[in-house]
Amino acid sequence: MNEARISITPACNYRCFFCHNEGIQVSKDKKPLLNKMRILLNELVENRFTDITFTGGEPFIHADVLLQTIQWLQNTYAKNLPHLTLVTNGSLVKPEHLKALTHYPYLKVHVSMHTTDAEKYHKITQQKRHKLSRALEVIKGLSAYKIHFKINYVLLKGINTDKRDIWNIIELAEQYGAQAVKFLELLVMEENEHLYPYYYNIQSAEAIVKKNAQLKSVTDRRKTYRPPGRHVNIELQRCTCKIGCRKCLKNRDQTFTAGLQYYPCMEASDQSYPVKPGEMKAILKRGRAFIGKLAAQYGDRSPSLLQDTRYIRGRREIFFLADETTVERLTQFARKLERQHFEEWFYEPRTADEIWRSKNRLIKIRRHFTNERLAKIYGATVFLEEKDGLRFQRTVYFDAKHEIFSGAPEVAKRFLEALDMVCILHTEVNLYNYQWEGVKYSVGYVKDGPTIIGIDLDSFADNKQARNWIASKNLQTKGERLFDLLGKMSKM
Repeated sequence: MNEARISITPACNYRCFFCHNEGIQVSKDKKPLLNKMRILLNELVENRFTDITFTGGEPFIHADVLLQTIQWLQNTYAKNLPHLTLVTNGSLVKPEHLKALTHYPYLKVHVSMHTTDAEKYHKITQQKRHKLSRALEVIKGLSAYKIHFKINYVLLKGINTDKRDIWNIIELAEQYGAQAVKFLELLVMEENEHLYPYYYNIQSAEAIVKKNAQLKSVTDRRKTYRPPGRHVNIELQRCTCKIGCRKCLKNRDQTFTAGLQYYPCMEASDQSYPVKPGEMKAILKRGRAFIGKLAAQYGDRSPSLLQDTRYIRGRREIFFLADETTVERLTQFARKLERQHFEEWFYEPRTADEIWRSKNRLIKIRRHFTNERLAKIYGATVFLEEKDGLRFQRTVYFDAKHEIFSGAPEVAKRFLEALDMVCILHTEVNLYNYQWEGVKYSVGYVKDGPTIIGIDLDSFADNKQARNWIASKNLQTKGERLFDLLGKMSKM
């Protein structure tokens, strides 16, 4: 690993509601000391760190320390200069700062700008002193001084993820001479679980971008596109924690503070080690050991909220519409396990807000015709995910036995209506469960609607095996939520 991030300060003049502060515990702000910065940089350069990022908070709150540090670095390591990146919101960057930055030969600036709309800008930054126009002045200055710069854009569902929002920032970047727009996934951890409604996965942004841009490169974390005839790159960067602990040391920069603390993990913000002269190799070794323990526990997952199921029980399935030929191909050699005939009513609060809908929560009543007098209420959250070329539905239930109520159908309806919930979808299904070559799947015949195939992904050792099996059966699917299929094709 040859990349490091240094948080100059935890302080920021913006109050962006989604900020994770580099995964570092926020403490009372102290002005960074030049001598400590020099100790840290000396240790990093001597240990062959070739790419260093200065971030915050907002690093230009202490612009004097930042610029003096950069000048010292250039004077001290003239023949062995690391590449530098500055991450800033731009509001405090002055023309004289830009002029000073031109003297460093290997420097880039990343300007955080998560919208091109002035009103949304204030909604995101939660401050009114600095306007969007100020950030635009800064990137105009960067372009005039011919300083390499990118625009960082955190995807926030329902705020800046509309097709027009995404293409507006790309066009602005092209207009002002940015080298790239970097689209970033929102990091949702246990301490900021309330932000989950704003999470928007990078695959959804890619679906918007790739229709009018060409793929240029792919790495573990990033895909880069470029629109034909344009100079600006479009970088789609996955959240590090979604890649998993096993690849963390390969994909994540090492994080330090100006107070000489080393943080090996973004999620374990309470775990840090002091940096002392001559001991860099030892603390990096301790950091690797810490990550190694997480890797052994989580593998290709991580303890982040978006990776870890916070419910008792769940399942993963792929659903798609099927014609008669497909159904015949899947059933003629398969072993029939059971038949179910049931009716379902889907409910949501009468005053359902964006938090409810963005979490894809479902409350439904299911009545089996084998016992018409008995109905059960189920509660679940449904995620639409994509991994290893598969787009599938992951359902997690609210409790171990699935149901949260069992009784007569009319009682179940009155129970939900008493909670001010309304029925948004009613459907009746004949479902046949099959098993073939060890794979379990279902064929559902929806009354007055389509035939839906559901494949249980837990039948496979991994996603690659699932993808190969689906291909071998000539099954064509993009993967859709069952609820979406029912909502589009069934009658109320």
